[in-house]
Amino acid sequence: MPEEQCVSLTDVTFAFGKSAPVLAVSKLSIATEEKVFVYGPSGSGKSTLLGLVAGVLVPEQGSVDVLGSNLATLSATRRDRLRADRLGVIFQQFNLVPYLDLIENVLLPCRFSPARARRVAGSAQERAVKARDMLVRLGLEHEVSSGQVASELSTGQQQRVAAARALIGAPSLIIADEPTSALDTEARSIFIETLLGEADKAAVLFVSHDMSLAAHFDRQISMVEINKAKSTAAAKTHAPERELRSV
Repeated sequence: MPEEQCVSLTDVTFAFGKSAPVLAVSKLSIATEEKVFVYGPSGSGKSTLLGLVAGVLVPEQGSVDVLGSNLATLSATRRDRLRADRLGVIFQQFNLVPYLDLIENVLLPCRFSPARARRVAGSAQERAVKARDMLVRLGLEHEVSSGQVASELSTGQQQRVAAARALIGAPSLIIADEPTSALDTEARSIFIETLLGEADKAAVLFVSHDMSLAAHFDRQISMVEINKAKSTAAAKTHAPERELRSV
């Protein structure tokens, strides 16, 4: 019996405006619960790939099937709903609300998705306890107990809060865009262990330049090998990152 797929890209091309394609992937599949590490130099299409899988970008051609839905055929509203209900995204720029405390930031997805809130717990108080427990596992017990808001955290601490927010509510797919870039070695190890532990039943699509992390994952994918677009090196690499940050 074939393994169930969480993500499947077939004959996908993407370009910004009328420029030449920056991404051309003939085939890419990620199985349910599979943990995949994606690497490649700047401009190789990593963030564009994440934008397509998250439903923020739409391909010019081909199909992007995520959790049984072809995102290329869905309206923006339906893509937003799928992302809110079933995806967890760790952004490069975190997207935390600076004046909210850590627990409130972690529980933001529950405000937008009743289904996700129900998966966390039945009551708001129980959800807060779950969020606090996750933050403690990520090494933020003092910051939670002292009632700090997001703007008072270091960059590395904000990164961990963003990870907890992505993980809350048992999403089926975790998309992580360079989530360990601001962490030291010890914090990075704790982060990876917690991320993969919490995402035990989810698929993970993890992008990083840090090849020391690759061994933690089931499979490693080189964007240089799978992206056949000839103009990738000239791509505007920050454009898809801006799109991801807007989610």
